[in-house]
Amino acid sequence: LISSCTFQVTVNDTEAPRVTCPASRSEPTDSGVCVAAVSYALPSAEDNCNMQGTPIVSQGPASGADFALGTTTVEYTVLDTNNNTATCTFDVTVSDQELPVYANCPSSAVTQNTDPGVCTAVVTYTVPVPSDNCITLNTTGTNATGSNQAFALGRTREVYQARDEAGNAAECAFDVVVTDNVAPAISCPGSVTMNAATGLCTAVHTYAVNFTDNCPGVVLNQTEGLSSGSAFPVGVTTNRFEATDSSGQTSSCSFTVTVVDD
Repeated sequence: LISSCTFQVTVNDTEAPRVTCPASRSEPTDSGVCVAAVSYALPSAEDNCNMQGTPIVSQGPASGADFALGTTTVEYTVLDTNNNTATCTFDVTVSDQELPVYANCPSSAVTQNTDPGVCTAVVTYTVPVPSDNCITLNTTGTNATGSNQAFALGRTREVYQARDEAGNAAECAFDVVVTDNVAPAISCPGSVTMNAATGLCTAVHTYAVNFTDNCPGVVLNQTEGLSSGSAFPVGVTTNRFEATDSSGQTSSCSFTVTVVDD
């Protein structure tokens, strides 16, 4: 007589797959935008049995997608044929390294003449406006008198600065030059004829020359003749004066003093 029996041995796969993500990385933003298109190596996976396809993204952007400013965690999940899972993660950190830009910064000095009757000029210029690949900018003016303001004679440095949230800074600097092209105003007295003093061959004559300018520092020089209060000889004496301002502009006038021996 023969007897027999049977039993089953069931082998279960409880071992999770092994998945390896790429290392965490840092990237700058792409030019002109506040994101970075980042391509990375796909995770590798292996299992003691068989895999169900390749690792899939379970959190975060796929390779080649745009990553936002800051740190983004990417997670990949892998599944074997027995539904055992494993995950791995890595970080992509995007930083803003791009400077703000002043596209309308004047490339040369802004030049203007003084306004009539004064030694300043109200100068209007297009105020430089910064832009940045990311949004928030802090804009400050340093030594900037500003547009549509009165500028003194000479050269004034205008400096505008912008700084983004990442600390990247840019500067727009240019000169405002105010020139004086107005000559001084000068007025001589009228010509005069007078008799010589009794017993003398001369006559004393006193006069005044008036001069003004829109800017201070005008100087009066006599280039010909005799000064006021002098004894003028018989005959014709031409008196010529020249007024010169601080910018080198000049004006002149003249008159004659005629002394006759009566």
